Amino acid sequence: MSRALLHNAHLVTDRQIIRDGWLLLNDGLIEDQGIGDSWRSRLVSDQAGRGRSDLAQTRVNDQTHVVDLSGAWLTPGFVDIHCHGAGGYAFDDGPEAALKALEVHRQHGTTSSLLSFVTDAVPAMAERLAWAAELTRENPVVLGSHAEGPFLDPGIGVRTLKNCWSRPLPRQSVS
Repeated sequence: MSRALLHNAHLVTDRQIIRDGWLLLNDGLIEDQGIGDSWRSRLVSDQAGRGRSDLAQTRVNDQTHVVDLSGAWLTPGFVDIHCHGAGGYAFDDGPEAALKALEVHRQHGTTSSLLSFVTDAVPAMAERLAWAAELTRENPVVLGSHAEGPFLDPGIGVRTLKNCWSRPLPRQSVS
């Protein structure tokens, strides 16, 4: 188990900005948050008992990585729900290209992605969705996939391969 305490930060939450805030992380998940120096008493109660801050500080250093963010901004990661690739790599080009594109996204703050695929022939789309499903099971950065077609209404002005459009048929199978 890895623990980290990030303090002296501007925390951005879903509802507010907390000045001089802190987060306690346990294995990468938020366990607790607060304001000011209240993190010290939180760790005292966890590790050394109330009123024993001298022991707590020693134990904090052994068990919890404490980081003073010096007023930096701490924000949630970006979840990209519609993306086709990055850095010259397209998700449509296969799992290796997808992993390279995801790495580019990670370097720029995207914490997880939904892989988007452009319209193509049904067998090609089925193949992409199959490896994307496998990648979703193996890689926590990949949330799933999104297929743009092939069942599209040509009347809405979609810019894609028109020869790949298809009207859905009852019980149509991709196999």
